[in-house]
Amino acid sequence: MKKVLKISALILAPLAVIAGIGWFLYYATFQSDLWEHYPEPVKTQMALTHLEITDMENLICHEDCMFQKQFYRQMIADYLAKNGANSAVAGQVKDKILDEQENAQARQDLVMALRMAEDEKVKIDSRYQVKAPQYLIDYLSAAAGDQNLKNLIVTEFSSDPALAQGAVSSLLDKIKNTSLGIDIRIPAVENLSSLLNKDVPGTENSTTTGPTPLLKDVVDYPSICNTLMSVAEEKGDIRLRYAVINNLPCTNYKNFYSIDIFDSLQNLLFNESNHPEIQTVIVQSLDGYEIVDKNKTIETIKKVYNDNGLSKFARYVASNYLKTEGLSGYPAPKISDQEWNDNINSADEVRYWVK
Repeated sequence: MKKVLKISALILAPLAVIAGIGWFLYYATFQSDLWEHYPEPVKTQMALTHLEITDMENLICHEDCMFQKQFYRQMIADYLAKNGANSAVAGQVKDKILDEQENAQARQDLVMALRMAEDEKVKIDSRYQVKAPQYLIDYLSAAAGDQNLKNLIVTEFSSDPALAQGAVSSLLDKIKNTSLGIDIRIPAVENLSSLLNKDVPGTENSTTTGPTPLLKDVVDYPSICNTLMSVAEEKGDIRLRYAVINNLPCTNYKNFYSIDIFDSLQNLLFNESNHPEIQTVIVQSLDGYEIVDKNKTIETIKKVYNDNGLSKFARYVASNYLKTEGLSGYPAPKISDQEWNDNINSADEVRYWVK
């Protein structure tokens, strides 16, 4: 019996020690801030883990949660700034950002940590220029991907000309390539629009100068818009033509909405037999010209209203615009419930749905 007890003690003692160590490590790692004093590589790994857990556990992040996340992001950023893109942590950050199965908020937090790392480099060397990793440029250029994440990448790294120029160039190549299918060309149009239609915060609601695009000094808006108009004028898939017209960036900005684009849209509207939905979106694009030349815009919209060869729905949009300008004598065309229903159904003919 004594021998059995002795053997049991010999077995249980190491197990108790192991359990104690395990409990201590768990406590130090998850229930206290002792892990913050670990060696830097281990500490940074723990920050990654804690950030991921915080994002998974907090669908709505309040003040304490935001403070914690900022602390973890800064810890990751400090390590990345010191150890560069070839470190194991940098590889993990890359893998998590590019993993579409990863928690969406965690991916966004890591993009912000990357930008914070760049800011740390600027603090060390004021001549340093913020740079986005190449994989973020590639991600922006892909047809697929999380659009919210792409928007954040543009916001955080808009000061890096290579990011926008690289993504824009790649997306335009896809859009222009007639050998590619619409499953690539249309998402490329939408991703390009997301890049180019992002405004400088605080300028969105200006009624005099209009909004200011975030990338105005980085990419050539007129050239891009001319390229897109040439695609819109192709006699190809109406879904692609609709996507391009509906996403023209120049029609949102006073400094880039040229008379050439305005006239090209009019030519598409008045001189071609287009789908009613395409006619409608062209009229909506035309009325944006008012911030450039209001009188010219009003006269053109009147012409739209009076053209019985256009769809009732395009003329309905024109009627609403003229009414908002205080002009009388432009009643909305009479449209039956059946016509509205038919229009809704026919709209699907020009819209691209991801399969």
